[in-house]
Amino acid sequence: MIGKRRILVTGGCGSIGSALVSRLIDDGWTVDVIDDLSSGSLDNILIENEKLLVSYLGMDVDDLTSNDSVREKKPLHVLIGDCGSPYVLTTIRRGDYDVVAHLAAVSSIPPTIQDPSWSTKINVSTTVEIAHMCAASKKTRLIFASSSAVYGEMRFAVSESSLCEPVSPYGAQKLAAENIIGTIVRFSSLNSVCLRLFNVYGPQQPAKGVGSGVISVWRENVEKGLHVKISTHKDGDVSRDFTHVDDVVQAFILMIEKSSVKRYSGDAFNVGTGVTTTLSDLAHIMCVQLKSISPKIFSGYRQGDVLMTLSDSSKIRSEVDWRSEISLQEGLRRVLSV
Repeated sequence: MIGKRRILVTGGCGSIGSALVSRLIDDGWTVDVIDDLSSGSLDNILIENEKLLVSYLGMDVDDLTSNDSVREKKPLHVLIGDCGSPYVLTTIRRGDYDVVAHLAAVSSIPPTIQDPSWSTKINVSTTVEIAHMCAASKKTRLIFASSSAVYGEMRFAVSESSLCEPVSPYGAQKLAAENIIGTIVRFSSLNSVCLRLFNVYGPQQPAKGVGSGVISVWRENVEKGLHVKISTHKDGDVSRDFTHVDDVVQAFILMIEKSSVKRYSGDAFNVGTGVTTTLSDLAHIMCVQLKSISPKIFSGYRQGDVLMTLSDSSKIRSEVDWRSEISLQEGLRRVLSV
């Protein structure tokens, strides 16, 4: 085994998961990834081929097992398939991992509105199954990627003690998963943390499909000379607490390490900058950095969207000395220069 610690990252081919995987490899972890590639991509895994093994869940179990000898020589194994499959759940239950970082999700509001039944199965039921298997292993810690969407509308910076009133199925699903993890903890030795992520952006974020973000969409439009479409809200200018993926990865790393010496009971921690930026200001900053004069048009807000997101992240700062280090101006320079 390369490395003394082993972790499973679900959704590890996504924009956040792949950044986390790269950092974990650098830190000496042995990493398994499970991803169905519905929104992620193998291209996001930036690691030399000699360090990487790719398998497919459709393979016979014997074939998967036969990869074990190869697996021992490589720090990263990417398994293409469903993170809720019996094979994956069994590996968690038997204690193969020190940690599961669960990022796999339907991570966008519109699909959860269009099909709340399907998205609830993924965002709630599969999360619960993974938490249950972590508890059954009696050793595997769970770091769950939750969302600021659990809060619903915000009029000021929200802390973890703020009232949660989600306005979309996505937010309700993340909150339900958090709550069930909390009840599993009461009846087991499960050590788990829920990180409520605020508007994460980064270089691997897609411009289309589930998981796309406003920054990646606008970048593509500006580069093509197309208009920048700015969503408005019935109550005013839309603003977001944009948090760079490298800051988010650091929060995961710190909580993974801290949970090795402290037991958590499904505790929630906000991960955001504490600064909110209007979409109009974001468009201006991006156009300046890209030296573009792309026309701007305004459109109505999407169903399930909120007027503002703004994090009070003092709890995680107090717990593990985490704070956002990357300003929006610097973060955009990193993203737009790729």
